[in-house]
Amino acid sequence: MKKISLTLVMLSALFFLSCSEVEDEVYNASQDLKYELVDNSNFTTYKGVFTTLNSKFRGVVEIQITDSNSVLLSETVNKATITLQNGDIIYATSNVLLNNNEITSNLHFTSKNLSFDFSANANGNNPVVTNVIYKKNEADILLSKLTTKAPLTTFSGTYICSTCGSSTPKTFNVIISGDGTGVQNYTTQMVYNTVSYSGIGIQENCNNSGTITVCSAVSGDGISNVGFTLGSSTVEWGGEMIYSNGTPNCSELSGVWFINKGLSNEKSGTFRSDAISNCLTELVFEDFEDAVVSYTTSIPEFTDKTVSTGRDYFIRTDGTDISGAVQLSDIIGTSYFAAQDIDGEGATLPVQVTFENLDINSMDAIYFSALFAEDDDSSNQDWDGPDYAHVDYSFDNGTTWNTFFAIEGSSTGTNTPPRVDTDFDGIGDGTEITNSFQPFSAVFLNNGLTNPSASNTVSIRIELNLNSGDEDIAFDNIVIRGL
Repeated sequence: MKKISLTLVMLSALFFLSCSEVEDEVYNASQDLKYELVDNSNFTTYKGVFTTLNSKFRGVVEIQITDSNSVLLSETVNKATITLQNGDIIYATSNVLLNNNEITSNLHFTSKNLSFDFSANANGNNPVVTNVIYKKNEADILLSKLTTKAPLTTFSGTYICSTCGSSTPKTFNVIISGDGTGVQNYTTQMVYNTVSYSGIGIQENCNNSGTITVCSAVSGDGISNVGFTLGSSTVEWGGEMIYSNGTPNCSELSGVWFINKGLSNEKSGTFRSDAISNCLTELVFEDFEDAVVSYTTSIPEFTDKTVSTGRDYFIRTDGTDISGAVQLSDIIGTSYFAAQDIDGEGATLPVQVTFENLDINSMDAIYFSALFAEDDDSSNQDWDGPDYAHVDYSFDNGTTWNTFFAIEGSSTGTNTPPRVDTDFDGIGDGTEITNSFQPFSAVFLNNGLTNPSASNTVSIRIELNLNSGDEDIAFDNIVIRGL
């Protein structure tokens, strides 16, 4: 199975590029970690994630607790390595000798800039790190034990709070209990208000396109969506893990998060793994939060709220210039794009929101993700057979469009819930679109079959056909990336 973490490869490569950092630490380059895996002993290796509580520094961690009989007298017994988000490597050591199957209690690691205490059970399980200080900053380390049957993959990353009045990134790190491919369990580390919280999540529903694989990644345990709690509030998140199936061997995790689901005082934003592991090139990120936009529309944006009910609209909105009866939840930030009864004011259907002439030179696959929601009128859903929302691509300046993601009514009849159309037969048969924004994604390939003219650009559009009251759609956080 393909490994997606670059940590071990980068560790050896960056080791020789960080001489100035190494010279400040306790041991030299000849004393690298051995990565021994011992399943039922305290002499073993751990992997995890690191952050300072101000989120200035973050990274991935490896710690080896070594049997003193297996090392030379000149070597350090217990070693820790932290690879920061910028590639810098930090070391710390402890020369305390331990006995086999001895409970480890507050084993002190130290170097010029880093110190912490490490504890674990006699068999090496349940590792805990306390009293972490890096460059005089309080910090936190979260660890899991490596075994021969359970590899670990680690990611450092950040989140942005779109509704906090600050764009400063904060730490969102992840430990994956496996090699990162297929179904996996997550342990997360998130700094909020200078406190580090740990939580849980799962990876599932993977779709292999040949070039990349896209998996859904969500908080919780598959039954509850709660990632962790903040006092009386809950934190939930959802997104995608994307990893390559060939060269380059790389991956990335991204998505959205929110606190106080569905409440008027909710906090929300986005998260993404650090560029040190990412392999996709971002072509578009549109969050509809300001007047600087990356799209064009086939008709002028409009709303009839100033003269009528506000149920006819096609507009970037924060909800104040459309009907107050439209109730959507899990909004990331404050604004999104929404449409309802689009031809009610005389427009000709269908209409489009288009991202034009994106440079995809040397890219083999194009990845699209967005949040979608639809207002529930509380009694029944109202999409009819002709209603749809399609996402299409064109390599030939719009002469030919191909649909690669579709939302349709659940039947050819009337008043049915909109659902993802997984087989593109015009009838929604997949996940239902509800009044809560949910992440969806799709991929199309750039090859001789899809792009016979070998164009270096592609256009992507969202095409809408909604022609009656209560037939609506909303979308947000459009992300287009290429590999």
